[in-house]
Amino acid sequence: MERRATIAFLICFNVALGILVVWFLSRGYQPHLKEAQTIEYKDFISILLTGLAVMIAVATIMLAAAAVWGFEAIRKEAKASAENVARETATAVAKDVAATVAARTARDVEPSDTSPIEATEIVDALAAEEAANGVQ
Repeated sequence: MERRATIAFLICFNVALGILVVWFLSRGYQPHLKEAQTIEYKDFISILLTGLAVMIAVATIMLAAAAVWGFEAIRKEAKASAENVARETATAVAKDVAATVAARTARDVEPSDTSPIEATEIVDALAAEEAANGVQ
């Protein structure tokens, strides 16, 4: 982004400088007049200051556009990063909660109330909880 802004600034600066040079050259030599017109010091300074003001205005507009573009890019990146972290945290918490709920259910439910498939899932959940807690 900085490189693009620098290149755009240099292009605008060179165009403004080129226009200024062409204007000076076109005003300096006029063969149809008997004597050459000269620019007074006050006129020269006012032209230079006007050119400088135009260049600063163009640079300000480009900088404002770059700032808006950069802010949007940072905002989108922060949002994507927050979504990824939230998704990872929610997945980890959901796995922990699922194992804890399964273990609690296994302790609270009578063996006659469960089917063989449920009993297998409960035993697997208890084994996973014990492995996570370091019980052998």
